[in-house]
Amino acid sequence: MKNNTFFKLFIIFLIAILFRMCFLDKPEGLWNDEYDSWYIASIKDWHLFVAKMMQNCHTPFYYLYLKFWMFCFPDTDYSLRISSVIPSLISVVVMFLAGKSLKNVKVGLLCAFFTAISSFCIYFAQEVRLYSLLFLFSALSILYFIEAAKSP
Repeated sequence: MKNNTFFKLFIIFLIAILFRMCFLDKPEGLWNDEYDSWYIASIKDWHLFVAKMMQNCHTPFYYLYLKFWMFCFPDTDYSLRISSVIPSLISVVVMFLAGKSLKNVKVGLLCAFFTAISSFCIYFAQEVRLYSLLFLFSALSILYFIEAAKSP
């Protein structure tokens, strides 16, 4: 990868960081669904944790991810929202790789830029919900599908 491409991707990544970190600390705190995510992940008893996780309609992996995050970092509103920012930022790079693999570096930069400024990605990167992690796994699926289709 040329230095120019790396510089452009770095600028796009900075834009993504800026958009995702802006207004991350919401004064009203967690809202209902975010509080539900925190509540399930904060349960200490593993049997009750698994039971609550299975009662919920969302993927269990997210609650395990959030529980691990809360084990490593404090469970403040800001810290919990950072747990969604990280997968969203990784998605920018993964979409660059997918676009580059699909066509060329320009398409990769365009995919990364669209992901960086996507209102969907920005909104859900600022919520304690599973959607940014889901988008990351979807982007990884696209990348690996493209790679598999190129060399079956």
